[in-house]
Amino acid sequence: MVELKHLGEWRPAIGYDLRKAAVVCEHLDCGSPVSAVIRPKSPPSDVLEISSDCFQSGSTRDECAAPNDSNYTLDLICSDLLVHPNIHASSMDGVSKAQQQGLQVSRGSNFTISCSTQPQYPGGSFRLTFTSSNKAYSYTQPAANHSAHFLFPAAEPAHQGNYSCVYHVFVFSHNFSSESRLLSVTVSESVRLMGGARHCAGTLELKHLGVWRPVDGSDWTIKAASVFCEHLDCGSAVSVEWREDSSEKSVWKIRNDCIESGSAIKECSQLWLSSFSLYLTCSDSVRLLNGSSLCSGRLEVKSNQSWSSVCEADFDQQDAEVVCRELACGPPSVLQGALYGEVEAPVWSKEFQCGGHESALLDCRSSGSARNSCSPGKAVGLTCSEPDDVRLWGGANHCAGTLELKLGEWRPVEATEWTLGTAAVIYLLVHPNIHASSMDGASEAQQQGLQVSRGSNFTISCSIQPQYPGGSFQLIFISSNTAYNYTQPAANHSAHFLFSAAEPAHQGNYSCVYHIYVFSHNFSSESRQLSVIVSGKLKQR
Repeated sequence: MVELKHLGEWRPAIGYDLRKAAVVCEHLDCGSPVSAVIRPKSPPSDVLEISSDCFQSGSTRDECAAPNDSNYTLDLICSDLLVHPNIHASSMDGVSKAQQQGLQVSRGSNFTISCSTQPQYPGGSFRLTFTSSNKAYSYTQPAANHSAHFLFPAAEPAHQGNYSCVYHVFVFSHNFSSESRLLSVTVSESVRLMGGARHCAGTLELKHLGVWRPVDGSDWTIKAASVFCEHLDCGSAVSVEWREDSSEKSVWKIRNDCIESGSAIKECSQLWLSSFSLYLTCSDSVRLLNGSSLCSGRLEVKSNQSWSSVCEADFDQQDAEVVCRELACGPPSVLQGALYGEVEAPVWSKEFQCGGHESALLDCRSSGSARNSCSPGKAVGLTCSEPDDVRLWGGANHCAGTLELKLGEWRPVEATEWTLGTAAVIYLLVHPNIHASSMDGASEAQQQGLQVSRGSNFTISCSIQPQYPGGSFQLIFISSNTAYNYTQPAANHSAHFLFSAAEPAHQGNYSCVYHIYVFSHNFSSESRQLSVIVSGKLKQR
């Protein structure tokens, strides 16, 4: 009910419409009027009647109000009848700042945005609005005990931005809403690379328990260290090196097996004394996704802080040679679109024009004009051969010298218990061959893999040069991140794996691994990867 104070006394007011009621809502700092309803009042009492002509002339409310007897009063609803909700942020790792400064959370940690309001009305809902990099997102929850809690697991840079809570409630036959203040969330890195020539190379440091320390460099492989490159949005690991200091110091010891199991980096860390630190180099401009190793997958290129897949029409064999070299892999073995899937059409819009000798893809020339479009399914899929992991170093030629293995970096091999027979296998066990053929007459081109019609039979054949008798072949098949394997004894140095009635589930990457037991040791060697694509509808017989 609207009341005016006239001659020192509060009295009900009548004679308002929505236009005149707007002055009251504005005066009360309550937004704008939503409804003005005249209601009967019994018994009649003194009210203040507002003169319409006087009101429109711009006179004050006191000058336009005249006492009168009436049995009606005015009920007015203004839009801002709700108090503003509260917003609060907290992090599972305990890193938070003052209420007015927002939340600083470590990357990979969980954090929660909580919305609450005073208990004015039952029910309602909260909408959390999040604005980041000029994009807006919203999430809605019903109000429970006048509050809602929005959990964000594993904070990423994409979570960085401004958040606000909007409370919605339906009362007095109208929908009303009220918004909180803005709260900022900043996502800080928990790992960093220091002392390198660029952002994606340097000594690896971890911030744990509020302290930055180097990471112990013992026992790291390129595969294990790649998790840090991904964490820093730096593509894949290219090399890992031990750096030795003059004395032991406090470092963070991170267990490789813990990281590879998917646990958070901090859960795998403990304080350690060591004189070794890890120097890590990542590829900050190219990466291969969804492949079976660091040397295969869908190609993506980083430019302007975002990753883009590349259209196969803009990429050739010389470009592939540069990418494989940049990733410290062997030469390219398969170059074909649609091998490793994609979410949307490629967005990289210029053709690469590499000479094949460049050290990085972005060092290559590119076409001056942008491509108009590239269809989905045409993203570059690339398989580089695995890098050499054994060599003879420092001798008169490539077949003599100190034996070294590459485990992230080249290291000499400890010589105890080695015999001539054992050493002979290092270079004598060649890589097996892999070949595919289909019962409907299709056969794979060496670089392109096999395309087989759905419902047709196809065979994957493994073979090796006749170096040693016996042995076995293991066929490894990776499809949609699931791995299968089949084993057959080697017969005449080969094995043939028949797949009947090809289905989409057979689509993926195949490789042959030859196993042999000689000189009292088990040895194995793997072939290149071969892709199989199942096309078309079910073949009618």
